[in-house]
Amino acid sequence: MDELSLRDYVDQAQASTRRELDSLRAEVNQWRTVMQEELNGRYQAMHTDLDRRFLESKSAAQLANGALDKRLEAMNELRQQIASERGWYATKGDLAALGERFDVAHKPVVEFMAAQLARVSEQGEIRHNRYLSIAQIIAAAGVIVTIVVSVVYMLARRP
Repeated sequence: MDELSLRDYVDQAQASTRRELDSLRAEVNQWRTVMQEELNGRYQAMHTDLDRRFLESKSAAQLANGALDKRLEAMNELRQQIASERGWYATKGDLAALGERFDVAHKPVVEFMAAQLARVSEQGEIRHNRYLSIAQIIAAAGVIVTIVVSVVYMLARRP
């Protein structure tokens, strides 16, 4: 009976192969379960990280919008301030007229100083004499008067 019939041999080989196949299937199912748990864990971690990043970016966007709103509000306030103060500043025409009045008002002083300088240079000597000192005082007084007139003019225009 050492010899097995062909049918018994095939049955034994088939049973052995089935046991090995069942064992391999069990291992594959075990690995499948382990891999599925690993993938689920990674997916959950990735999903949590994406949610966190989304909330951070949303918060950063809100902060940036708040800062932008503040800047735009400050710019609008500056624009309104400039518009309201526009009448306070002298125009080019005002400054030109003031310059012409200055030239007319100080023409005698300038002519006097030019005459004094011409007289001194004709004599061949430049020295600080009484007339030149008076001319300097008059010129300084003219500059002071011009400044005072300009300030009074600007204050008079202010609403």
